[in-house]
Amino acid sequence: MRPSFNIETDMPALERRVAELKNVRLIIIDPIMAFMGEVNAHNLAEVRGAMAPLASLAEKHDLAIALVHHLNKSSTGNSYLRVSGSTGYLDAARCQRRSKNAPAGRRKSAPLVGFVRLTL
Repeated sequence: MRPSFNIETDMPALERRVAELKNVRLIIIDPIMAFMGEVNAHNLAEVRGAMAPLASLAEKHDLAIALVHHLNKSSTGNSYLRVSGSTGYLDAARCQRRSKNAPAGRRKSAPLVGFVRLTL
């Protein structure tokens, strides 16, 4: 089953829709991996190439694009390297945030959220 949006083929349609609505301030793509089409998610150059039109759209229309991306199942190591697929997803972002469940014994309803990188 084809997802409702494919970053490789549907960017012109997204751009048209944003222009029609005129007041779009945020686009959320969740999870980004589901909408990458035939892009090799482990290839840095392909991922960066796929992210470039999103960056152009955001700049042209003065809006934010939030990409949801999950970490791999490893519980050790640098969180930057735990991203599923290429680090190109992170490299293309101006701001990266991570969240995780609070440690046992703390409020379980309040996840921990923090900035990993902020580039303005």
